[in-house]
Amino acid sequence: MQVLLGSVLAAVPGILHASGGWVWEPSGDKVPPAWVESVRAQPGAAVDTFEFRIRPGLQPGKALAITLFFQDGKGGIFRVLWSGTTGDILLGDRLLEGVEMLNRRTLLVSEGEAAAGGRILVQCDAGSVRLKRVALDWVVPAAFYTADEGSAPYVRLRDQEIGKAETEGAPPEPRDDAIHARVVAALLQDSPVGLSEDPAFQADLVAVPDRVLWECEVANLAPDSPLCLWINNKMAGVVSVHQPDLWDPGWFREGDGTVRYAGWRKARFWVDPSLLSTGMNLFQLDAPLGFGGGPSVRRVLLQAAFDRPVAAPSPVSAEVQPTPNP
Repeated sequence: MQVLLGSVLAAVPGILHASGGWVWEPSGDKVPPAWVESVRAQPGAAVDTFEFRIRPGLQPGKALAITLFFQDGKGGIFRVLWSGTTGDILLGDRLLEGVEMLNRRTLLVSEGEAAAGGRILVQCDAGSVRLKRVALDWVVPAAFYTADEGSAPYVRLRDQEIGKAETEGAPPEPRDDAIHARVVAALLQDSPVGLSEDPAFQADLVAVPDRVLWECEVANLAPDSPLCLWINNKMAGVVSVHQPDLWDPGWFREGDGTVRYAGWRKARFWVDPSLLSTGMNLFQLDAPLGFGGGPSVRRVLLQAAFDRPVAAPSPVSAEVQPTPNP
């Protein structure tokens, strides 16, 4: 069994390489594939530029997905351009979310532009060491069936599904409240908020639901740290946080041995309805501060199923305010 396990682990790098992807790090210790002509760092007085030169004609019919892993934060410069045969194209310059965390964004170079070859230019504050890693993947268009005619196209890359608008440099699309027959999905908080700010999320219920699901996205939380949910000043339990596959390039090991994940991870908790009451309900999250400014959450959503069909307006209203955690 040990020999078999060893052979499987040894085969993993080959499988990843065969997928057509490549991961670059500032250390520069990885040999680039044939379709990458060169990688060069160009320090500047105000802006540092990293240039990835892509050879033409080696991946016809495929678009080039560029996933950037970087240190986010308040203020600063972080933008990406594609310099090709038709000129310079700004892929994204609103990539920072203003949260102290390791973050990730995926941008897309179209099939035509990528086939003709060109340069990826990543620019950030001089001396900031903001850029931590870059993953380049060749992707192909694929058809899929959906019952939702309003579905927007997206890019599926490893364990991630990224909206097409985001791959074109737009900020993450805001979510809205939704009603599906007997189920209401109420958005309690869309933009990022740090748990160090002791946020409290409030939901006003006209009736106690039959089934309740709490959902959010969390960042800057250590993989072995608990995320605890409190409801009306009572400990509800530990929220289940998604753990991406270990071959996901978003995993980072720091110099002190700690492990961090770059980007947002979905977290969910099945709520006991007996913890809720008609009227205003208070939801709070608690977690170790850990890295930097501590964990942050966004897209906090409460799904509630009632015993009868729900019509607009929603029976759940929400607001967030700073209230100390228990």
